[in-house]
Amino acid sequence: METDPVEILNRRNAEVAQIRGFADLTEEAKERRIAEVSERAQAEYAEAREAAERERAERLERTERAVFRVPIPAGTTDAEAARSTPPFVRPGATSTHLPPPPMAPSRQVRS
Repeated sequence: METDPVEILNRRNAEVAQIRGFADLTEEAKERRIAEVSERAQAEYAEAREAAERERAERLERTERAVFRVPIPAGTTDAEAARSTPPFVRPGATSTHLPPPPMAPSRQVRS
């Protein structure tokens, strides 16, 4: 089964054109067959999108593991490994470079 949405659409359009070319079918039969082809194409498209989304999520997980993995020497216990592996934190959440607090309003001298 093709996973390319453009290929699914092209195949559906070809089948619809073929159905419309049948001279021995009534308009009602043509519309029914076109509806069946469209429904099948929509199911294929939804399946292709879900497969692409799963692949994207798996790629993201592999990338995060590769980027945020902390090398742990062999022979380390699970407790030591858990202690040496920092939890995933959004970048900038623990930044120490914060802007200074706003200045307090100054008093104006009245004359």
